[in-house]
Amino acid sequence: MAQQDARSESRRESDPLVDVDVHHAWGDESDLTPYLPPQYQDRWEMYGVPGGHKPYANNGGQLAVMADVAEAYDDMAYSAPREPVREELLDSIGVDVAHLTGMLVYGASSATDKRYANAVCRAFNDYTVDEWLDHDDRFRYSLAVNHQDPQWTAEEIRRLGDHPQVVSVMLPTGATRAFGDSMYDPIYEAATEQDLAVAMHFGNNCSTMHGYPPTAAGWPNDYVEFRLLRRCMYQAHLGSFVFQGTFEKFPDLRVLMLESGWAWVPSFLWLMVSEWKAFRSDVPWVERNPKEYVKDHVTFSTQPVEEPTEPGALDDIIEWMDGEQTLAFASDFPHFDFDHPDRTLAHLDDETRRRITSQNALEALNISP
Repeated sequence: MAQQDARSESRRESDPLVDVDVHHAWGDESDLTPYLPPQYQDRWEMYGVPGGHKPYANNGGQLAVMADVAEAYDDMAYSAPREPVREELLDSIGVDVAHLTGMLVYGASSATDKRYANAVCRAFNDYTVDEWLDHDDRFRYSLAVNHQDPQWTAEEIRRLGDHPQVVSVMLPTGATRAFGDSMYDPIYEAATEQDLAVAMHFGNNCSTMHGYPPTAAGWPNDYVEFRLLRRCMYQAHLGSFVFQGTFEKFPDLRVLMLESGWAWVPSFLWLMVSEWKAFRSDVPWVERNPKEYVKDHVTFSTQPVEEPTEPGALDDIIEWMDGEQTLAFASDFPHFDFDHPDRTLAHLDDETRRRITSQNALEALNISP
């Protein structure tokens, strides 16, 4: 893969390079077995991760992973074991802080058996602490939880939230209610109590448990169509956070939207502001301009970067969304659409790039450099 270059070295001398979306995994499913209660160990060996649904066969690369990386490490699929992350991303490219976001257990939030789903999340959390965080202080972690069981999720946050390398809690975007709904308040109360961010990542949006397709127009035919819809899920959750008053109830809540894209953000901010002005009497608890809530509480990952053909278009979008303060670098390692830090928004001025590749993530995740 890529080799560390002179720009990587000079960048590390000034500010730590933070990657906010690194998909980590076990080496083998059996690695989780010892972490599960005895009554679930056979079930795990036979059936694996609960919930979820994968209706689209071709999701890019080699089982979603960059082909050269997958082949170099025994054809890994979907997410990366520890050594590929250390060798390819941290040591070779020079990432200083990797925010581990899992992926393989996102399906727990769409499982009908909450006890089993919760046990799998807890096992993955304990496995990650033992086999990742204890092995390298460059790793930070987003706790795996079953967000359809908010009370248990709050307990899990309090159980591990004081670990110095645990910095967020992961909510896959597929859900039965948008994330501003008060059913999720126990999660936000625990997260803010432990000073953890709430991270959101695309996932579970085709779950059969939820009982509905990911669009009001039904099911997309192909994965490429499905990818085009990602922003819609994030828009629903973002509007819910703002208009259900979540940021008023939890003024210290920090939210990361990972793999959401971000070219849509300015127009959605404009829409929220105009609708708020028209209907603010319906939501008197929304005391501030919606754009202010987003600027103060929400960080968007750079990956995937939309690539407009018009010169300067990205610069305008970044300005309109206050991107110097609201964007944070993500590589999406080890996925096929991986973004290299030295080629991501490389045309920006040094101070803007410094904030996007380092400072914004440090603030959003409350990490000391």
